[in-house]
Amino acid sequence: MTMQSSRRGRRAVARVERKLDLASDQSIEVALLAQRWLPFLQVALFLGALGDLVFLIVARPCYVAATQSHLFVLKAGRLYPSVGDKVFDAPLNQVRIERARSGPIRRVVRLTSLGSAEQQLAVHRAYWKDLDALHSLIDAAAAA
Repeated sequence: MTMQSSRRGRRAVARVERKLDLASDQSIEVALLAQRWLPFLQVALFLGALGDLVFLIVARPCYVAATQSHLFVLKAGRLYPSVGDKVFDAPLNQVRIERARSGPIRRVVRLTSLGSAEQQLAVHRAYWKDLDALHSLIDAAAAA
């Protein structure tokens, strides 16, 4: 856990490490909490409390975790911070990350694995340092 920067990120690492069965030489470098992003959710945020309820129901939370060689996206509990099944699993050197849009509260990023699925996630600003660490880890793996 060399790159982890925030207290929230350290808690996310602990939860994810309990769920994943990693080899003894691997450890979680970066972990953060994000939410699945769908285009119409941006409009829901302007509807006040009703929009917050729609966002809570539709925007599935998930944990994003990376080792030196692999990237995982795992389901998270909606109301309790539990870790569920894997949604996205790819070698780190085959993953590309790009910022789709950015606002004052959330950054929307797109994780793409070469020849595989794509995840579009919204990351709250509390996890932006961890997102930057994930971005640099992916860039380093792509350069190697």
